[in-house]
Amino acid sequence: MGKRARARARSQDRRGQPTPQWGPGDPVELFEQLESDVDANIRLLRADATAAEPLISLLGPDNVGVPVALIEPLRNGFVQQGGEVYDIRIAIATKMGLPLAEPIGPRLAAGWILGPRQGKWELSDPTGTLIARCQVSAGDSAGEPAWTAQAMAEGRILIAYGIRVGVRVPDGLSASLYDDRYRATELRNSLASQQACAAIVRLSQQIRAFRPARTS
Repeated sequence: MGKRARARARSQDRRGQPTPQWGPGDPVELFEQLESDVDANIRLLRADATAAEPLISLLGPDNVGVPVALIEPLRNGFVQQGGEVYDIRIAIATKMGLPLAEPIGPRLAAGWILGPRQGKWELSDPTGTLIARCQVSAGDSAGEPAWTAQAMAEGRILIAYGIRVGVRVPDGLSASLYDDRYRATELRNSLASQQACAAIVRLSQQIRAFRPARTS
């Protein structure tokens, strides 16, 4: 199935009826524009990291110790429908099986994969469509090998994907104030307001050949 056909299929709900359009444009065209705009920032965190606590607190005892990846697109996909504003990126991700945060805890998102490619990390949906291509910041790169080793041992990663999930310093805020507590609060608010997906995803088998890229 081609990209345009997949886009049309994703614009149908489970009863086969068209979903409301995402804003004034053609939702198929909007999807295709976003499909090539996948750059994102990522933070790789240990399970005991303060900034990951709002996500870790949703986990059941069977998943304690799973490493965390927080993924934030560089550009949001906001569109307006009636009097409400949505991020079409999140809408597409949830339709493809990446769930929004729920009180019962993140579940395995079947078919979703996070893995390395050409020195970056890529998040893909069950069709193999690239959803996010992520660059690890220079400040976090020193801990990347240890995180990668833990991810390889677990074979899965707990992710948050969406808006304001504790990755990028907000506009107008000093970087010195954007500490782990601030990041945790930002992530908690995003999860509570359903502006982010939260799930456990599988680790790509390409991981064994991965050599982290170093940023300047």
